[in-house]
Amino acid sequence: ALAPGTRPDPCVFGSAPRDLARDAPSAASGWLPGDPPEYAFDGSGATKWNSGGGPPQWISVELAGAATISQVRLHVSQAPSPAVTTHRLVGRVGGTWWEMASRTAATSDGEWIVLAPPSPGAWAGISAVRVETSASPSWVAWWDIEVIGTLGP
Repeated sequence: ALAPGTRPDPCVFGSAPRDLARDAPSAASGWLPGDPPEYAFDGSGATKWNSGGGPPQWISVELAGAATISQVRLHVSQAPSPAVTTHRLVGRVGGTWWEMASRTAATSDGEWIVLAPPSPGAWAGISAVRVETSASPSWVAWWDIEVIGTLGP
């Protein structure tokens, strides 16, 4: 596991997986005053984005360039809790959005949902990520969204 061929080169910028969404430009379908989309990407865990409405809603983040993503972590903000929700993760490669993953399951406030590619490198060349929520009993909101990966295709 520690062989040079199987670990990132710490001297190469962008080679170690990190949260590529932290403080990156964001947008959303809507938000409440005081709960803007950038709060979902600040990494604090104390602030959140709240859409101010029920589904369907979406939130997106622009990455610093094309990236290879190893996982997306979604920190649930939800009441009532637990309840069944449906989320779809889409990525932009070039000018085209495509579905990376989808999930319908019971979720609870404070839970982390972790979505990962079906195989290493399957989520490559992605320059933006959007989380779409199509079913939830509550207003759509996230405490945090992390996009873990490396810059470069």
